[in-house]
Amino acid sequence: MFYHTLAGARLSHFSTGNSAFSTPSLESQFLATAKRPSTSHFHSHHSARHMEPRLYTCGLPDESIEEYKPGGYHLVRLGDAFRNGRYRILHKLGWGSYSTTWLARDDVENRNVALKVSSVDASKKLLGEKEILRALAALAKSHPGHSHIVSLLDSFTVNGPNGAHSCLVLELLGPSVHETNLHIFMNYAFPAPTVKRLAAQILSVIDLMSRHDIGHGGE
Repeated sequence: MFYHTLAGARLSHFSTGNSAFSTPSLESQFLATAKRPSTSHFHSHHSARHMEPRLYTCGLPDESIEEYKPGGYHLVRLGDAFRNGRYRILHKLGWGSYSTTWLARDDVENRNVALKVSSVDASKKLLGEKEILRALAALAKSHPGHSHIVSLLDSFTVNGPNGAHSCLVLELLGPSVHETNLHIFMNYAFPAPTVKRLAAQILSVIDLMSRHDIGHGGE
């Protein structure tokens, strides 16, 4: 059987030659260095007399505002809480053709997570992705590739003015290899040891999935 999934593999412990760091460190460095402007904004008022309103930028291009309609995206704001207040929105991580993804704080487990919110029309796709992630989690943990598969932590549905949206709570990972190369290595080639480590991690995941007739494909 062949599964179609957008679930990504965890690529951890990048090596720069002089030091090694895991993807959460890459995430913090990427967020600190991303400076591309966004029209999304958030005004923070600590004191009207002592602080000017601050413009929030996420470093990402905006999704089409026209997709915020019945059957489309769910409107998410910084500070919004999901799952009876458990997950608080801190930052925008990205968006795709059928969902937006947010950095959120899990106040129950005291950790940061990635919250993926589907559009109403694509909720079935996200439910399919959830089942695939569950199938991947059930694979042999003794295989070295298992540690490089993203973990599904929670799932639920949120109702909004545009309809019912499926949500996945995922392990928070670092930026993509492309973004890492662009923002941390300034578009220079990765050092050879880093490339070898990345290739080994990717191939180990592919080997694990192929042993169970699971494939990663695109549309």
